[in-house]
Parts: sequence; C-alpha cells; structure tokens
Amino acid sequence: MSDRIAAHQLHSPSGLDPHLFERRYAKGLVAERSHRDKKGRLKRPFRSNHGRYMTHLLRKIPTVIMATSLLSWAPAAVSAAERASWTIVLRPADFVVGDALGQLHTRRQWMTGFDERSGAFEIALRRKAIAISAPRCRMDYLILTIPVYYPENPKQASVRERRAVYDAFIALQRKGKGSATVAVEAPEPLAHRGKRGIELLACNLYFAFPISVQVSTQ
Repeated sequence: MSDRIAAHQLHSPSGLDPHLFERRYAKGLVAERSHRDKKGRLKRPFRSNHGRYMTHLLRKIPTVIMATSLLSWAPAAVSAAERASWTIVLRPADFVVGDALGQLHTRRQWMTGFDERSGAFEIALRRKAIAISAPRCRMDYLILTIPVYYPENPKQASVRERRAVYDAFIALQRKGKGSATVAVEAPEPLAHRGKRGIELLACNLYFAFPISVQVSTQ
C-alpha cells in the first residue's frame, strides 16, 4: 500500500487537490481488491475509479488546447505607442459634405447639415481617395465625424471653431479646386493592428483634437 501511494505522489497531475486525488485513488484500490479472487487474479475485466478519473482528465486536454489556440488568434489591440491617427489630404473630388450627402446612394442616412447647437456634422470620404485600410466597411465611403465629447474630456472645440471647419469644406466642394490637410483618428475600439498595419473595424473616422485643418487654394 505504501509503495502505491508513493508512486501516486510522484505521478499525480500538478494543480489538482492532492487529498481529493488520494481519496479517489484509495477507492480504486478497494474496488480493485473486491474484483480479485483468492489467488489475486481479476474475476473480470476491471476499470478502477482511478482509471475513470484519469480518463476524465485526458478528455479535458483537447478543450484546453482549443481555448488556448482561440486566445492566440484574438485581434491585436492598438497600443498607445501606435495610435490610430493619420494626416490626410482631401481634394474636392475626395469628399461629400452638406446637402450633397442626401444624394449619395447608400443605405446610411447621412447628417446633411450643421448642428448649430452642438456643432456636429459629417463628411463622406471616398475610400479610394485615402490610404486608410477598412476591410470590414461595406460602403464606398468612410464617415468622417466631428465628435462631441463630455465636458470633462480635454478634447474640446467651440461651435465657432467647428463652423469654420464645416464652411471650409463647403467652400472647397463648391469651388471644385484646392485641398484640405486634416488630422483624423479612430478611437481604440474602432481600430486594431491587422496584416496591413492599423485597420479600421468599421467605417468611422473622427477629426483629431485639437482640430488641425489647413486649407489650400492650390
């Protein structure tokens, strides 16, 4: 008996309750004895509690391996050192803003004007015109929004500043010439590091704060 317990102690799986394992192993020894005749031979094919317990543990191994594999394939988040931010140059043919948004043939209902209360507005960016990867976006346009944050967020811009940016894009679209250099970003939940670098997980982009828009008439 002492020899068998010593063997159990050497080979018991790590991480298990040793007392629980020892009790189940002892039950297996009792069951094994009850199935032997006076000469020590087994009366019939025997499978002890210990054997069933080890089989139960072995069946769990593929599940653990599968779970570990799934975790290793999880999307990589964008770190603080590599923010999802870009500086893009937009020409009149690259975007749609204002009332013209209502003429786009998309399923999305666009915000076609300027909200005088919050200063919010949207711009549709033609995906082919900018080098920002968005493989999961199912439109031909990305949605560039000027966000409205809670007062405690340091990213703020007055309605007057927002209106100046909106009017600049309206003027570029109307004149049909010139360009605007804009700093844009995507919050962490909307971007990740993919095969081609940082990718958008949807169609959304936001003006980066403090607002940086440089308009050129050339």
